[in-house]
Amino acid sequence: GSEMCIRDRGIIEFMNSMACRLTGWKEKDAKGLRLESVFHITNETTGKKVVNPVLKVLEKGTVQGLANHTVLINKKGRSIPIEDSAAPIRGTDGGIIGTVLIFHDVTRRRLAEQAIKRSEENYRKLFSGISDAVYVYRAAPDDVGKFIMVNEAACKMTGYSRKELLSMSVKDFDDILDYKEAKKAEKIMRAGKTFRHESEHKRKDNVKVPVEINSRFLEIEGRPAVLSI
Repeated sequence: GSEMCIRDRGIIEFMNSMACRLTGWKEKDAKGLRLESVFHITNETTGKKVVNPVLKVLEKGTVQGLANHTVLINKKGRSIPIEDSAAPIRGTDGGIIGTVLIFHDVTRRRLAEQAIKRSEENYRKLFSGISDAVYVYRAAPDDVGKFIMVNEAACKMTGYSRKELLSMSVKDFDDILDYKEAKKAEKIMRAGKTFRHESEHKRKDNVKVPVEINSRFLEIEGRPAVLSI
């Protein structure tokens, strides 16, 4: 990672090659300058200046880290997402004689996180926008049938709110599928195929609604689940 050594008054004493590359400063030019002249950090969201962790070290005498979403504004004005920590350097008498600042570029990870977030948002929009009722429920033995995702159409069809449905299971309004049929469904879905069957869903007002259901296995957070439409 990038490393800088700062004297007790915030003066730069040393920078390694990685620190020079990220900040855009040559060590010979930065040495002797105050840290804030070289290491300019802001909040990625608000653009406001972030308190330098080195100052916190000098004040509290303990290891300090940066808050999330911090960016380094380098000499050329480029914003680089970083993570860092600063630790005190102590003399023989135990007093603080300087600080070591270690930071690294997290641009790739931040881009990956943003891509995942966009993907999740698009998926939620697609899921919510489907006109048919869609349910996703657990298929693990310890909580089989427990709903983990439902769309707006499912809420309208059953008369339950999303919060209510997520506290329920398939058995709460679909009791036609007997044990033998359930084992058949499991076998078909585990083979990677879609299980189709007709049933009746009991709404919140106790009215029974005839439905045709298509179900497939999928995996969510490493656990088996069923998608039913």
